[in-house]
Amino acid sequence: MTHLDIEDLTARSSTLRPRTVCFTGPRPKRLCGYDHGSYRGAVAGLVEVVESLYRDGFRRFLTGGAQGFDQLAFWAVHKAKGRSGHPDICNAVAVPFPGQEFRWAERGCFGQREYRTMLAVADRVFHIGGADDRRGAAMHRRNRAMVDAAALCVALYSGGPAFRDARTGGTEATMRYAEAAGVPLRALDFRIDAGKPATLTLGTLAEIPL
Repeated sequence: MTHLDIEDLTARSSTLRPRTVCFTGPRPKRLCGYDHGSYRGAVAGLVEVVESLYRDGFRRFLTGGAQGFDQLAFWAVHKAKGRSGHPDICNAVAVPFPGQEFRWAERGCFGQREYRTMLAVADRVFHIGGADDRRGAAMHRRNRAMVDAAALCVALYSGGPAFRDARTGGTEATMRYAEAAGVPLRALDFRIDAGKPATLTLGTLAEIPL
């Protein structure tokens, strides 16, 4: 794991950006909550998405480290790198501010322990803001920094063009920023299947016309 700051993320964008994809998506409350069993199938599906992106030439994968889809995407990249023998994959996390995990449960799905493990096994950890930054502003800055460093933004999103008019939600705001910046968008459709536990089921990955 290498710790870097926002300047390091943007400094090499000219060379790494064409091979970089960033991920954005909902938190657990908009998915299936905090049960590992709810997400096993989705992570397996995400591994296949990562493999497809790798075949398209992407080598650096950026996630924001937040609970929910960010962490699911990170672990999918981690599994793809290990399973398929792709040592040239860079699995990177952009941390909005130190201690973003302090309000989370210590153990369990998306807990602090899993977060610390994620940072320990990440290839790169970019620190976007400082400890004194306001949470909401730091997270938006983190999302924009990831888009600025990427040639593609993949969003876990099933709302079609509704993101353009949404007034709430970090996923939608990140998608709007990517569109305004001319960064290609692909939406990964999903549904929540009822059950005990509920399960996250992925659909198709489709490009959103700019």
